[in-house]
Amino acid sequence: MAVDSETDAIVERLGSGTFGGAADAEAFISSVLEASTEYSMIATDRDGVISLWNKGARRLYGYEPDEVIGRNKSLLHAESDVLAGLPGKMMDGASRDGKWEGTVQRLRKDGTSFTARVVMTARCDREGKPIGYLLMSSDVTDQSRLAADRGRLQYTWSVLESAPDAMVIIDRKGEVQLANAAIETLFGYPRAELIGRPVEMLIPQRYRDRHPGHRARFLAERRVRPMGANLELSGQRKDGSEFPVEISLSPLETDDGMLTIAAIRDVTQRMRFEQELQEANLQLEAASRAKNRF
Repeated sequence: MAVDSETDAIVERLGSGTFGGAADAEAFISSVLEASTEYSMIATDRDGVISLWNKGARRLYGYEPDEVIGRNKSLLHAESDVLAGLPGKMMDGASRDGKWEGTVQRLRKDGTSFTARVVMTARCDREGKPIGYLLMSSDVTDQSRLAADRGRLQYTWSVLESAPDAMVIIDRKGEVQLANAAIETLFGYPRAELIGRPVEMLIPQRYRDRHPGHRARFLAERRVRPMGANLELSGQRKDGSEFPVEISLSPLETDDGMLTIAAIRDVTQRMRFEQELQEANLQLEAASRAKNRF
């Protein structure tokens, strides 16, 4: 969590006990806690019992002050973290090092959970002994989700780039989001010309009207499968030439929606071999029938 200079000053004063007196400290803490809405700021005693609860905490957690003051801060933790002893470990770390900082799962009043970045600072008396803690929190769920999505997409991208088949990632609208190097070799398009364009530009014009329906059915089923089983599929290069293809589709779920990975393979050589094999078999059958007649 990014902490501005004003918050740094607050932390320093709370940690060092440099207020003019107990009344000054209490008034200062109360005014800061109540005024802040950007961050959740909570003060507890050394046992973790909540004593102060600001507007930011109300916004983030959904509790009014009279619902939480006097209760242990453990009610804000996920049950698994409570069972693992995380609340106590956070307080021990803040007491030992002056500050504990990390990312934890939090619970709102309505039972929903979110990812929070928390800084817990020990409040000390003039002798340096901990008398309580100040917790500053912010919701980083979106940032965590984006980081996870980026990680998945980066891994997927590395797989795409090393794949021998031409591969594209397509969004729900049918627009190309990523394409690997093999796409350029197979279709003759620079990748920059494909990104954000409909994937239908890679198939012959006569099939383009029907293709969105095929995509919709795949998204409804959400499973890995070959496209157009038992059908002869064709791709179209940038120069307009056509060639037979085999396509495999895989779903890729992200927080921004369902994406589709399409692997495209040129089967010209295989079909030529199959044709030659079929012709050879026909010749053998003809020779066998002629032998029998003889």
